[in-house]
Amino acid sequence: MIVALWSVLVPQPARGGDFLEAFRDPEDGAVDASQWLLERRGFLPVPIVITEPAVGYGGGVALLFFEESMRDAAGRARDGHVTPPDIYAGVAAGTENGTRFGGAGAMMTFRDDLWRYRGFIGRADVNLDFYGVGGDLGTG
Repeated sequence: MIVALWSVLVPQPARGGDFLEAFRDPEDGAVDASQWLLERRGFLPVPIVITEPAVGYGGGVALLFFEESMRDAAGRARDGHVTPPDIYAGVAAGTENGTRFGGAGAMMTFRDDLWRYRGFIGRADVNLDFYGVGGDLGTG
């Protein structure tokens, strides 16, 4: 199961290059996902790192799915109007004190870009630790 999931999440290597070449800027060689977004379609995992003291350390992942590449979307432009590709997202995150968050969303176009939908729905269970000013607050 883990091997099957890994093969779905990992983008295919760049044509004529290795895996990391898909995430390199052709001009300066720095790590950059914009070339991947222009040339490819499919899944893009985005890590989430949480270091907030009020909820504790934690992490998660957002998984984006691009139905087509930006270059393909620009290729079917009519009269200079580019219809953006449909993008779907799912996100899940959690921390050490039990805080949890999950959600899903989409950016879609309908009827040759006459209608656009942008929406997200999620649920959060947040547990905050309070680090007050210290001492007696006079409530007592």
